[in-house]
Parts: sequence; C-alpha cells; structure tokens
Amino acid sequence: MLLDIRLFFTLLFMALISACSVEQEPLLRVGTNQWLGYETLYLARDLGFFDAQLIKLKELTSSTETLRAFKQGQLDVAALTLDEVLLLAQTEKDLRVFLVMDVSNGADKVIVRKDIQQLSDLKGKKISVESTALGAYMMYQLLNAAHLNAADIKIDSATVDQHFHRMTRGESDAVITFDPVASALVRLGYTDLFNSSQIPNKIVDVLVTRQSVIEQQGGNLAALIAAQWRALDYMQKDPNDAYQRILPRLGVTVAELAASYKTLKLPGQAENQQLLDKNNILGLHTTIKELATVSVESKLILSVPALDQLLTDSLIQ
Repeated sequence: MLLDIRLFFTLLFMALISACSVEQEPLLRVGTNQWLGYETLYLARDLGFFDAQLIKLKELTSSTETLRAFKQGQLDVAALTLDEVLLLAQTEKDLRVFLVMDVSNGADKVIVRKDIQQLSDLKGKKISVESTALGAYMMYQLLNAAHLNAADIKIDSATVDQHFHRMTRGESDAVITFDPVASALVRLGYTDLFNSSQIPNKIVDVLVTRQSVIEQQGGNLAALIAAQWRALDYMQKDPNDAYQRILPRLGVTVAELAASYKTLKLPGQAENQQLLDKNNILGLHTTIKELATVSVESKLILSVPALDQLLTDSLIQ
C-alpha cells in the first residue's frame, strides 16, 4: 500500500513537471490610441474573434504614448500613421510594417475661407498646419496640386486643437486638418477645397512590430490578422450591429460614425497584399519613400530608413 502511494505521488509530480515544461505562447500586447480606423480591432475583441488571453489590446491616450510604450518594450505591436513609423524607424532598426489598417479617403482636408474658390487662390494666403511629417506631407501634396511652392504661401505652425480658432477668428485663410475640426468648420460654411481622396493611398494607418516578435509570436500575429479580416467581414454583413458596438467607445451617433467611415478605406487581405508589395508602384513603398524625402527636407527626421526591410507581406500571404 505504501509503495502504491509513493508511485501515485511520483506520477503526479512527473505530470506537473511535464505540464509546466510545455512552452506557453507569450502574450501579444497591441497598443493603439483612440481612432476610427483602429476600431475593428476592438470590434474583433468584442465579438470574440481572438483569444484575449493571448492577445491584449491596450488603448493609450495618444500616438505619442503609443510610440513611447513601444520604444520602452511595453508593446509588441503599435498602431501608427506612416509619419510616426518613419520617426520610430530612426531608432528601431528591426521595425516592420505588417498590416494596413486604414487609408484616408477624404478624412484629411484643406479647409478654406468661403471666398477662396480654387487652389490657385491660395497664393499669398496663410495656411495653418501641424508641424509633423504628416502635416508637411499634406502641404507638399497640396502645393503640387495647386502648382505652387512654399515661397508662394505663408505657413503657420499650429496644433490641431488650435485649428478651429485660427479659422473662426480670421487668423488663417486655410487649415490642413481632420475631423472633428474639419466637419465643424464645414458646418459653419467653410469650404473643403482639397482632401486625401484626391491623393489615393498616401495617408495611411498601419500596424508595426519588430522582426524578433514576428519570429517569436508568428502565431499570435496571424491570429490578430485573421481577426481583422473577420471584423471587416462582419462590418460589411451587419454594419448596424457593428456600429452599435463601436459607438460607446467613440461617443458619436450612428449617422456621424457612418459618415466618418465613408472618408476611410479599410483594406482587406487582397488590398493589403497590393499595398505591402514592394514592387507595386501604387503601394506603400512609393508613399513611404515620398514621405521620408519630405520629412528629411523638413528636418523632421534625420535620414531615410531602409525601406526594403521596413515593409513585410509575409504575414498576410
């Protein structure tokens, strides 16, 4: 009898050792700020499209906080704009863009005074814009479309929280901005003269990670991407329910949410493959190269990163 008890505890101990030795998949920590284009990730979580024990979404107060958390190793994946990616790539040499979350299709706008009728009328006018790579890039695209150069206008550096007052107080003739500021100004009678729908695939939000995370957590990353495809499909099939699930997080109405989504493209798998294809002239490689050049010229970054390594489509094949 004593021998049987010893055998039982020996087998139990061996079973416990065996269970502890099974390698557990590490937690994938995904950070975002609050933005319409990232809501599909939270929709996927709400619908149970991924295992919340393996993938954790962390909403941060701003993209600045997201950048800081990623740099400090508190995140494995970060949701960022392309200009923020270029900034991060200055120090993170193994950075990888692996998924396109949204493409601005009118969300970024040039709002002008009522008397400005066409782009050429901007000559000699004062334009307020954020001192970011994205702001500089929109200005670059605007001047190209207007056939003007920087010497033809007066550039006013202003953060997005200053844009509304710059226009309504008559301190600026135009502002490069986005919602809710843009919509608020249009409601007052100001004009949307130029927007990102006129420059396809130029203003983009993406998910980034490190090459080391791809090698260590490929399964979790694949699960996150699969959940994104399912969330996009759900939005197509049942937009009303999807919107009702998203509304409480953003504090807007159904009508406002639907209108905002019309200014964004949410690329699925096929579009992601095209955008991340380094050989596609209409893909992100061309956009990032342009953006990096503008950013260096504007002294917002020091150098152009290794673009061939920055984009990867390995996870969406």
